[in-house]
Amino acid sequence: MKKKWTLNNEVSEKEIEELIKQIKTDKITAKLLLQRKVKNKDDILHFFKPDLSKLHDPFLMKDMNLAVNRVIKAYKQKENVMLYGDYDVDGTTAVSLLFNNLNEHLNLTYYIPDRFKEGYGISKTGIDYAISKNINLIISLDCGIKSKKEIAYAKKNNIGFIVCDHHEVGDDIPTCIILNPKQKNCNYPFEGLSGCGVGFKLLEGIYKQFGWDKKSLFSHLELVAISIAADMVPISNENRILAFHGLSKLNSKPIRALKEMILSANRTFPVNMQDILFSIAPRINAVGRLRNGMFAVEFLTTDNEKNISSILIDIQKDNEDRKKLDEMVLNEALEKIIEIKDFSSLDSTILFDKSWHKGVLGIVASKLIENHHYQPTIILNEEHGILSGSARSIEGINIYEAIYSCRELLIKFGGHANAAGLSIKVEKFKEFADRIDTYIKSKKKHNRIYTNHKHRFRN
Repeated sequence: MKKKWTLNNEVSEKEIEELIKQIKTDKITAKLLLQRKVKNKDDILHFFKPDLSKLHDPFLMKDMNLAVNRVIKAYKQKENVMLYGDYDVDGTTAVSLLFNNLNEHLNLTYYIPDRFKEGYGISKTGIDYAISKNINLIISLDCGIKSKKEIAYAKKNNIGFIVCDHHEVGDDIPTCIILNPKQKNCNYPFEGLSGCGVGFKLLEGIYKQFGWDKKSLFSHLELVAISIAADMVPISNENRILAFHGLSKLNSKPIRALKEMILSANRTFPVNMQDILFSIAPRINAVGRLRNGMFAVEFLTTDNEKNISSILIDIQKDNEDRKKLDEMVLNEALEKIIEIKDFSSLDSTILFDKSWHKGVLGIVASKLIENHHYQPTIILNEEHGILSGSARSIEGINIYEAIYSCRELLIKFGGHANAAGLSIKVEKFKEFADRIDTYIKSKKKHNRIYTNHKHRFRN
């Protein structure tokens, strides 16, 4: 088993003493704050009491003016608008957030693609559904940045498009309005937003332009907090403000569906981010993994007690089924690893099998890293000669960049530094696996995460 040993940032006695003088605290608190790079009185006040007024101006994000004006046009002309989200927690919470906040103002519907039939991103099936519903504008959430062809198809059918995404931006982007803090020439001061977080910034821009009451804007922040925990984006900067107030909302006055879910999971209030990560998010995710994310959005947008109870029964069943599949695929993956000659010389874990359920591959990749082999991991299944699945990474290795370096071998790919997805022909697998491992080895040589004596890998 490979483990990572990490020591917190070292701080000097002088720094500790100086901070103690500033805020009159004890030595341990001062050291913990400095290790988190919180160094002055104002930062400390904001650290302990994150202020919603400190959120960045949404109009600092590239294309935000265009996006807000396009939504205003849809509002004034009573156009039909469709929210199109990814099937994971980030995507379904994003759709639910915008639906709950805008349904009274816009002619709204929503769509979540089928993980198995349509796959990740915008699908032609989804666009055809929009055409059948006479949709004038699609707002994609947590997806779309890689869907150039599909968005062009939508435009040919007179459907406008706003992409709200947070995944890495390549060179070949769709021709439409794009909100993504990672895109070129975007001066937004924080790149670490979740997909739901980008959707929230659009919502914030709309509210600001209309002059609507901010209390309503913040009325569903628990959904943003759930996306932050589930997508494992950094809980710093703007995310820390949103997570703090979202968690407060979740514990004080959550939407009925989430309250019932928490109680059914045998959790007691107050809940924390760990509870979200290990109890709430897996249940929401299970629906998209085994069934369809439309059920998750329906659950998060209804206040009907009977509907909530009915869907919750299905969610509980899906989650139990998901756990069994997790365990089965994880055990089979570990057996495959034992059979690999010289596995200890590899700096990546890349496996595939025909029998593995596509819905749990990302979870299995994460569990392999966390509990067994601490190295970038890609787990794939095979259907009709095509391998597809999920990648997860470790600190210091950008898995999206690793996959991007092999892009000519791939059918489709997308993601960000810590997680990604891809499809590849089975005959390209060995070359792909070798190149990924070589890429990671080269990064290790030049990366302080591995060369610094404070960080060790042991077999």
